[in-house]
Amino acid sequence: MKEYKEAFQHWDKDNSGFLEHKEFRAFLLSLGKFNISQVPEESGDAEWDRIMARLDPNSDGKVSFDEFIAFMVEESADAESADQLLEAFRVLSNGQPYVLAADLQRELSPELYEYCIANMSTYDDGPEGALDYSSFANALYGESDL
Repeated sequence: MKEYKEAFQHWDKDNSGFLEHKEFRAFLLSLGKFNISQVPEESGDAEWDRIMARLDPNSDGKVSFDEFIAFMVEESADAESADQLLEAFRVLSNGQPYVLAADLQRELSPELYEYCIANMSTYDDGPEGALDYSSFANALYGESDL
C-alpha cells in the first residue's frame, strides 16, 4: 500500500490529490503493461476507454486515490479470478459466508481495509460487522454489481 501511495503522489504532479487523466495515462505508460497510445487519439483508444470506464465512471476527468487503489488492487492482486479472491476471503473468514470488519482490519493495510469497508455491502444474516465478500469479489471481476 505504501508503494501505491508513493506512486500516486509521484504522478500527482500538481499535488491536487487527484490524478488528471494525462497524469494517469503517464503512470500507465510507465508500467508498460497496457496497450494505450502515448497521446489520446481523436477516434479513441479502446484500452484507455476500457480502463477509464472502470476507473472514472462519473467522467469527472480525475482519478481519486480511492479509485487508484481500486484499480491497482484489481490489476495487481495475486488473485487472478473472482474464485481465487473468494477462496482467500473464505480462508480469512474461517469458512463463513461473510467476513468480519475486525478480521479485515487485522489482516489488511489501513488503506485497503478502508477500501473494502467502503465497497463491501453488509451481510444481512451475519453478526454485527459482517460483510458480503462474495458480491464484492464478483463486482471486482465484473461478474455482478455490488
